[in-house]
Amino acid sequence: MNDKLNYFMCGFLLSGVAMGCGSDSDGSHESREIAASDLQRSLEIEEGQWIKSRIVYEDGSHDEITLRAQEKEGEYRWFDVHQVSSAYGNLDLRILGTPGTVEDPVGQIAEIEADVDTGDAFTDEFLRDYLTRNAATQIMSLMARQSFSAMEREEAPIVVPAGTFFGCYKRDESLVQDNGERAFLTTVWRHPAVPFSGVVLATDAEQSYRQELVDFGTE
Repeated sequence: MNDKLNYFMCGFLLSGVAMGCGSDSDGSHESREIAASDLQRSLEIEEGQWIKSRIVYEDGSHDEITLRAQEKEGEYRWFDVHQVSSAYGNLDLRILGTPGTVEDPVGQIAEIEADVDTGDAFTDEFLRDYLTRNAATQIMSLMARQSFSAMEREEAPIVVPAGTFFGCYKRDESLVQDNGERAFLTTVWRHPAVPFSGVVLATDAEQSYRQELVDFGTE
């Protein structure tokens, strides 16, 4: 699995073309200011929370990701994910499960509904289960609530299409391919006001990709 596909499958959440999530506009919200917060954990997940993120690669291609928390069913919650990649096609997921936590980042998956359209018939037919299971697992893990106490407080504001964020928390993290042989070191900025794991911005040392928050909210 190449680097770009690994980032795409991770979704790094995270993060669009909306699927009933706020506005469909690609307009910038950079004039919106999000104040610093003293919260030491990311928000509890509630129905109606949503985020849109965009991952832009050095070759100009990009992925767009929308994630929305839906209703609970028993001990689990439904999550809708819509992911569009200029290189790998579309992936629509509906996941019933429990995201990871600070203590147990893996999370649980009870059910997956999926629609895969990579543009390649062989992949869609024979790798569908692998693609959807891998994507769902990554998403539930990457939605894990975060503890900010061990992260570095960023002094400078972070500006992305979703707004200007003050008081972000910064940390170097690793993304590992399925075979465990290679890790991607990435720097992530998070903010307590952003749903799920709080990701505002992420990039690697080589600047081979940039993930930025496009919009977020609760409906």
